[in-house]
Amino acid sequence: MIYLDNNATTRPDPAVVDAMSPYLQDFYTNPSSPYGPSRGVARAIWESRCEVAALLRAEPDQIVFMGGGSEANNTAMFSALRSRPDRKRIVLSSVEHASVLVPAAHWKQEGYEVVQVPVNSVGELDTDACLSAINQQTALVSVMLANNETGILNSLPALSEAAHAAGALMHSDAVQAIGKIPVDASVLQVDFLSLSAHKLHGPKGMGALYMQSGISPNPLIMGGEQERGRRAGTENVAGIIGTGRACKRAGTALQTMNAEVRALRDDLERDIQRVIDRTEVIGSGSPRLPNTSSMLFQDADADALIALLDMDGICCSSGSACAAGSSEPSHVLRALKLPDLFLKSVLRFSLSRFTQRADLEELVRVLPGHVERVRAAGSSGAGPCR
Repeated sequence: MIYLDNNATTRPDPAVVDAMSPYLQDFYTNPSSPYGPSRGVARAIWESRCEVAALLRAEPDQIVFMGGGSEANNTAMFSALRSRPDRKRIVLSSVEHASVLVPAAHWKQEGYEVVQVPVNSVGELDTDACLSAINQQTALVSVMLANNETGILNSLPALSEAAHAAGALMHSDAVQAIGKIPVDASVLQVDFLSLSAHKLHGPKGMGALYMQSGISPNPLIMGGEQERGRRAGTENVAGIIGTGRACKRAGTALQTMNAEVRALRDDLERDIQRVIDRTEVIGSGSPRLPNTSSMLFQDADADALIALLDMDGICCSSGSACAAGSSEPSHVLRALKLPDLFLKSVLRFSLSRFTQRADLEELVRVLPGHVERVRAAGSSGAGPCR
């Protein structure tokens, strides 16, 4: 298998699996129990908390372990709105993950005003529009640090400053960014920051929420004092250990991500455009994640290309895995205001530190024939790329 869908999930780092294994077999006691073995498990959880905090340049007690990035996003939004009960305005970007957009739609039905700030044709946030949307009625501003489909990066400090000046709280879904670029919560000036372990070679079903000190939590899951009362339920110890180790490993690999993986991605884009005409890299001139390439193949149906590549053992996607199974184009691509004929012609290739150059050479070898075949089977008649 040639795996080029690392924004959907990542291969577990063998070191992460090794770190988790003892907590699935030998160290199985409940960390809340009063005896020695459990105290050892509790210490291991604290060490993992420290590893997550170190990656975010945060303090360990600012980290709350969650059941994934979606729970972290939901908890952050719920906590922010409950802490600002007299404010009824939510400001967010139009390309947020569904775990932000869907809760916002729910609160809109509850009487909140939800302002979705547009992006331009390559996915960059309209910062001026976002700043203008923040006012004294705003309870929460939520803008992702990096988009999961395009890889486009957003600059957050100015937005955080504006939110705080208006008395609002700032949240960022940093699920796709953490482990790929340096992230410092204090520099971003956010109140909440969401993380997902399986996006950085950790276990699925685990995440964490950075919460600024002094903010009163409003947990979604209640009924226990775990996580200092911020998230009830007996801890997923092995998952927490794996999350901590994944963060530690990601921190040491940041230079690799920003140099070697970026070079592989750039070479891939150049090589594909050299051998396939009418192809465009979305956001090529904008700040992007080093591992992500969103490419438009004019007159070629992305689903057909994915199926053909799958037969070759090559895995990629046309957008977010959370929208898999939908026949509708991604809301992110719609937000870019792509022509309708292009909406189903975009492939996303997302690399990791385990990606090999030979994998990309094989993709470049087989892809031109597949594009030619799909185009011949049914040209859309679209005009030239933008």
